[in-house]
Amino acid sequence: MEVTAETGDVTPTAPKVRQVLALLLLRCNGLVQTGEFIDELWGECPPRSALSTLQTYIYKLRKVLLDETPGGGAHGSEEMLRTKPSGYILKVLRDSVDVGRFERRAEEGAQALEENEPERAAAALSQALTVWRGPALADVSAGELLGAYATRLEESRMRALELRIEADLQLGRHHSIVGELKMLTATHRLHEGLHAKLMLALHRSGRRYEALNVYRQLREVLIEDLGLEPSPALNRIHRALLASDPALDAKPREVAPPIARPRPLAPAAPAAVPSRLPADLSDFTGRREELERIERSLLGIDHGGPAGGVVSISGMPAAGKTALALHAAHRLADHFPDGQLFCGLNSGGGTPSAPEDVVARLLTVAGYAADRIPADLESRAALLRGWASGRRLLLVLDDAIGMAQLQPLLPAVPGLGMIVTSLLPLPVSGAVICLEPLSVEEGTGLLARMAGADRVAGSRAAAEQIVRACGGLPLAIKAAGSRLAATPTMSLDHLGQQLVNHDTRLDLLRYGKLDVRARYHSTYRQLTDRDQAAFRLISLLRQGSFTADEVSPLLGQLSENAEQLLARLADRHLLRAAPSEVGGPVRYEFHELTWLYARERLEHALEARVAA
Repeated sequence: MEVTAETGDVTPTAPKVRQVLALLLLRCNGLVQTGEFIDELWGECPPRSALSTLQTYIYKLRKVLLDETPGGGAHGSEEMLRTKPSGYILKVLRDSVDVGRFERRAEEGAQALEENEPERAAAALSQALTVWRGPALADVSAGELLGAYATRLEESRMRALELRIEADLQLGRHHSIVGELKMLTATHRLHEGLHAKLMLALHRSGRRYEALNVYRQLREVLIEDLGLEPSPALNRIHRALLASDPALDAKPREVAPPIARPRPLAPAAPAAVPSRLPADLSDFTGRREELERIERSLLGIDHGGPAGGVVSISGMPAAGKTALALHAAHRLADHFPDGQLFCGLNSGGGTPSAPEDVVARLLTVAGYAADRIPADLESRAALLRGWASGRRLLLVLDDAIGMAQLQPLLPAVPGLGMIVTSLLPLPVSGAVICLEPLSVEEGTGLLARMAGADRVAGSRAAAEQIVRACGGLPLAIKAAGSRLAATPTMSLDHLGQQLVNHDTRLDLLRYGKLDVRARYHSTYRQLTDRDQAAFRLISLLRQGSFTADEVSPLLGQLSENAEQLLARLADRHLLRAAPSEVGGPVRYEFHELTWLYARERLEHALEARVAA
C-alpha cells in the first residue's frame, strides 16, 4: 500500500494505522463500522482501550490529511475523513484509488469482450492490470476483513488476466502470449483454464506437440494431486488436437453491432428464463429512493460499467429487508435474462448455513447432480464461478451473518449481480443500504393496502396512530393491517387504543406468520450471553437517549467497555444513534418496539431467577 501526495510518499508506517487506512480506502465513500475496525485490528481479543486507541489512529490519519490538503485546514481533513455515530467514512474520488481505476477498466474490458470488440477489451484490460505492482495488500498486516478483501482482489485480477488473454487469442496474438502463459501455468499448476489457453496458443503457433505435452503433464498432476481426470472441456481440446480439428485454428474476426446497455426504463426483452425467486409482494409500499439506488448500482449506471456487482441491504428486525430485495430483484429480472436465484443463508433456528452448503444448493439449482458437486468449498466455489461465467445472473442471498459466509459467492465474473440482506452493513463493492422505518405517510399507505383504502381514509388520525405504534416497521404494520382485514367490525380507533398498552402491543403485532417478536428473538439469540444480559439491563433506561458513561454504572463495566457494547448492539440495529452535540459523546436510544422486546426479556429473566 502506498499513499502519494504532491510532497511525495506519505504512507503511514505504523502497522495498525496502515490497517485502518487500508480498510477506509477499500471502502472509500462508504461507512466502516467501529466494530469492524476493532475486529480487524484485534480479532476476538480487543484490549479495553480499543475504542480510544482507534480514535488515536483516526487522529493520526487526519493529521496526514491536514498536512497534505492545501488550504483545507482541519476542516478539510475532517471533511475527507468524516466521523459518523457508528464509524467513519473516507470521502475521496474513486479513481484516486488504484482499486477504483482497476475495477472500472476491468469492467469496461469485460463489457467490450462481451460485445465482440477484442481490441477495445485488450486495451482496457491491459490498462487495468498495469495498476497492479504486486500481491494485494502485501505490506499490510491483514486481519479477517482485509484478508477477505485481498482474496477478492486477487480473484478479480486473475479474472481480468484471463479475459485479456482471451482477447489476445481472438486478435491472433498467440505467438506473443505463449511465454506469459507458460509462466502462469507454472505458477498455477492446477488451473485448467490457463492450460487450455496455452494449448490453443501453442497449436496456433505451429507447436502441436508442445500443446499435447501440456495436456499430458497437467493430467499427471491432476491425477497425482487430486485423483481427478481433466475436465470435459479440456478433454475436448485434447481430442481436437489429436484429430487436427480445424475448429481450433484462429478464425477471422467478425465484428458484431454494439449491444445497447440496459437502463431501468428500457429493459431487455423478456424471455423464458430459470427464475427461482419467491413471489413479489403485491402490497409492497414506499422505498423509492432505495429501489433507485439498487437499480443504479446493479445496472452499472453509477460507475458507467456493465451490469452486475453486489448490493448490501441492512436494517433492524422487521424493517423489510427481504421484501425490498425481492421487489428489486423482480423489477430487475429482465436485465439479468439468464436467471434469477434466491438462497436463504440461515438454516433455521438462527443458525447460519455453512458456505459450502450454500454453494451446493446454488449448484443444485443450476442443474448439477449431487454426484457431480465436489466435496470441498474451494472446488464447489470454482465450479459455481465457472457455471456463472458468461451468464447474466441475479442472486438474492437472504439473512447473511457476515463476509466469511459470503466470500465464496462474491462475483468474480462480469454480468453477475447480487443482492444481500443482513442485519450488519456488509463491506461490498456496490451500494450499501441501511433501511430506516417507513414514514407515517408510507406506513399509512401500506396499512390501506392491507385493511382497505376507504376504511383508512375514513379514520386517518387513527391510522396514523397505528403506524406510529408500529414504529414504522413494515412487518408490524402488515400484522396490524391483517388483523383489521380479518375483523371487518373492528374500528381503527379501537385497535389504536389497544396498541397504546405496552404489555400487549407485541402480542397484537403477531398475526399468523407475521410476528414482530419472533424477528427480534432471532436477532437476540445471535448475541453472546453477556451482550444479552446487557441488552436486558439497558431497557431500564427507557426515557430519552444515553451515553456509554451513563450506562457503565448500570452494567458494572468501564466506560470504554460499555462503548464497545453499545456499538455492537447498534451494529445489529438493537440500538440506534440519537442526536448529540458536535464533538460530544455518541448518544444511543431504543426504537420503541425494541425497548418493549428488551423489557420483556428482562421480565422473563427475573421470573426465571425467582422460580429457580
